[in-house]
Amino acid sequence: MPVRLQSNISAPHTANAIRLVLVPAQESKIIGEALLAGESKILIKPSRKDPNKYYFLNTDGQKLGYVCLENSCANYGPDGSPERNLYVSYIRSYEKGIGSLMHEFAVLLSEQKGFKGRVTLQATNGSHIFHYLAGFRSSSKTHTDDDKSIQLAIEFAENRVKKGTARSKKDYDTSYLGYMHMYLPEDKIIEIVKKGNVTIY
Repeated sequence: MPVRLQSNISAPHTANAIRLVLVPAQESKIIGEALLAGESKILIKPSRKDPNKYYFLNTDGQKLGYVCLENSCANYGPDGSPERNLYVSYIRSYEKGIGSLMHEFAVLLSEQKGFKGRVTLQATNGSHIFHYLAGFRSSSKTHTDDDKSIQLAIEFAENRVKKGTARSKKDYDTSYLGYMHMYLPEDKIIEIVKKGNVTIY
């Protein structure tokens, strides 16, 4: 029987609650659940071929996206020292709201692994705004300039939305910013966890 553990970061129940159920693979193929907008139940299932890959599915088994998470020991933050963290090597979402749940899942899994919720990733292919709005910040030596560049991109994207030339500011192509290593600051880790009522088994 898996041992039930309570997350060490308390969080009130909200519409976007995410709950993890981590159990041995031989006992269950489903390792987690999430609620999308308080209505749609999402199942989280690891890949059989890649232990670092997790699928997000609806109750009919339809894939809504997947995320690849790897153990890392990179510098955490622009002035930080090497810290154990969970590195998001790939994230792909097919439905609105799934990507945010993947961020939550990464933080919770990092906490469960003993990494204190620390998560890092490399923004590319226009994903800078999406990750920035989720709380991630540049961890490079030029982090101040990097963050300002994303903020300017957000302003430009918001103007496009207002003019009706774009559906969402997250759709704005920021690939010109190149590869950017990002991390999740401690206050943002707590903020993300507080979005839902977290229970880890």
